[in-house]
Order: sequence, then C-alpha cells, then structure tokens
Amino acid sequence: MSDVQSPKDWQGQIAGLSDAQKGAFWRALKAVAYADGELNEKEPTRLKEWAKKMGIDADIAKRAKPDIAELTKAFPDATARARLFRDLCDMATCDGDYHDAEDELLDDLAQEWWPPTGPRVERFTEPQKLAFWQGLIHLAWADRDVSGLERHLLANWARRLKRKPDMEDTRPPSLAETMGVFESPDERAVVLKALHAFALADGPMKDVERSLLTSLAKRWEMPLPT
Repeated sequence: MSDVQSPKDWQGQIAGLSDAQKGAFWRALKAVAYADGELNEKEPTRLKEWAKKMGIDADIAKRAKPDIAELTKAFPDATARARLFRDLCDMATCDGDYHDAEDELLDDLAQEWWPPTGPRVERFTEPQKLAFWQGLIHLAWADRDVSGLERHLLANWARRLKRKPDMEDTRPPSLAETMGVFESPDERAVVLKALHAFALADGPMKDVERSLLTSLAKRWEMPLPT
C-alpha cells in the first residue's frame, strides 16, 4: 500500500487494503470495541460502517483478541499506522466512555509502534526533564487539539521521565526560552530529534509545529532533523 498523506487518502484506500490488512484492522477494531467486555450503544453501528468501507462481512458478534504482531506486520508504513491508530482511538471514544481496558490496549500498540527516542533523556537533570516535558506539551497543544496518538505518546514519555502525565495546556510563553536549560550541543541534538519525532508521529508536520521547531533550531544554530 502506498503512503497515506491525508485522511482523505486513507479513506480512499480502505477498500484497496489487502485481505491480510483488512483482517488485521477488523480484528483490531473489534478488540478495541470489546475491550471493556461488551459492545456499547454506538459501537455496533461504527463497526458495521467500517465493515462496509472494507467490503467485508460485519461479523460483530464474535469477539476478537488484540494481536499487535499481526497489525505491525500488516501495516509497516508509518503514516498508515498513524491514520489507523487515530481510527482505533475513534472507536474507543465513539460511545463517550474511554474505558481503562481500551486505553491499555491502545497504549500497548503505541509503545510498540512509537517507542520513545533519545536514549540519554534519563540522564537529564530534573529541570531539564521538566523543560523537555514542557516542550512536548507545547507541540501537542500547538494546534489547540491533542490527538489520541499524542496522548499515548505523552503517557509513554511521562513514564520514562518518571513524572505524572499531566497533559493540560500548560505551555510556557516561549518554547525557545524554556529550552535554555540545555546548553551542550549533544543535549540539544537529543532534544531536537525527540521533539521532531513527536511532531511527525501523527502524520505530516503541521505548519505551527514546524515553525516552533524551526525557531528552536535557529536559536541553537542547528539544522532540523530529517
């Protein structure tokens, strides 16, 4: 399957997925829907809509177990994974009740597909860890909407930084000034790479995200990661 560059592209390619991809995606959708033990009011309708889009039988009575290995093998493309993950988040929240079991399932998938980068962040000082976390929050709220994928990535980083996953909009006035605690080129390279990867995780980088990172890179006299 070719790269998916927008939600419209993704929706247009659903019917063209291979049988293996459709099967893996369908079982993942049902696994999320049944994660809390039963289908709630809106979930059967949403499952039937997806079955229609993929041109498959809507066998919603049979439960499915999550199989991250199957899903990973079926969808190697990073952009398609981001779109698929957003659709699974939508399935989890369509009934207005985001159950802990659904969150755990999606969190396991996010950790498999987007493990935190930057092996040296554990050696940051506490002020540096706080600044890095604020940088992540700044990017997550840059477009005034934190996606389901971004929330899972933030939760992963919170565990790694050993801090509470407070995801409220607590952006500092200036991202560049907040990052002033990073003085060495090595530390700055790690931070810039990690923030860049975070901004790209849920699809093409938004203009406001690119502007923030470009400003930080210029302040540090470093190129943006590729």
